[in-house]
Amino acid sequence: MDSQAAWRSHKIRHLPIVDSDNNLLGLTTVKNLRQKLQPINMMKWRKVAEIMKTGVIYVHPDDSVRQIARLMADNTISCVAICQTDPKTSLVRPLGIITERDIVQFQNLNLDLRQPARDVMSAPLFLISPDDSLWSVHQQM
Repeated sequence: MDSQAAWRSHKIRHLPIVDSDNNLLGLTTVKNLRQKLQPINMMKWRKVAEIMKTGVIYVHPDDSVRQIARLMADNTISCVAICQTDPKTSLVRPLGIITERDIVQFQNLNLDLRQPARDVMSAPLFLISPDDSLWSVHQQM
């Protein structure tokens, strides 16, 4: 039986909170717990690292929009990061992004799909850390 079911079956509405010596520290209620367990509050405790996808497919800024569209279709992905790799450190630095909506818009505008990604990518990017809370990221989107 979960704690909420136990609270209901015993008609418990308030619980004292004590330390290891049973000294009263505070009190909580069912209402308080429900408020704190709302999805918006859960986002404050969870980190970006918990939901991020790894193994991101990325391309070079000189790759053509046509190549990128093919890559997205072949891999059934909705966006591609445009990145530059540092030759000394092999670190991959994101410069921009192209999404499936961008590809559709380029086609509707009859743009030359041979253009390099650097000319059409969305940039600059807003970057976040894996240690950021989901809530802080949500507020910035």
